Amino acid sequence: AMSRLGALLLALGELDEAEKLLHESLAVRQKLEQSESSLEFPRMYLGLVALERGKLDAAQASLQHALTVWRKTLGPDAVSLSWPLLGLARIALRRGQVQQAQTLSSRALALRVKAYPAGHAAIARARAIHERATQAGP
Repeated sequence: AMSRLGALLLALGELDEAEKLLHESLAVRQKLEQSESSLEFPRMYLGLVALERGKLDAAQASLQHALTVWRKTLGPDAVSLSWPLLGLARIALRRGQVQQAQTLSSRALALRVKAYPAGHAAIARARAIHERATQAGP
């Protein structure tokens, strides 16, 4: 619940509050000795907070870690992979790595199209990022 609230605060642009709550969520999950996969939710959102603050290296490290753990624990077709994939695509765009952004956003969009009904907001968000990547390059 704390991670979801942190994500909501992130979406509202309340970065300081989101970061504080996400760190608390991570600490509680670690204390409860939850699975490595479960620990990645607050870590992934902390990566997105770093991305919003322009801390691209920190964001990339967090998002790549979440992606690696979730691929291993949830499988290559889990829709949860789409969140770190889209974050990594946004980082690639900011760094001018257009081809990488297109590849990452395309994979995220495919996962969301497969998992959600047509017209779902998660699909629209992925599509918007993919279109930005597509428009940015060849």
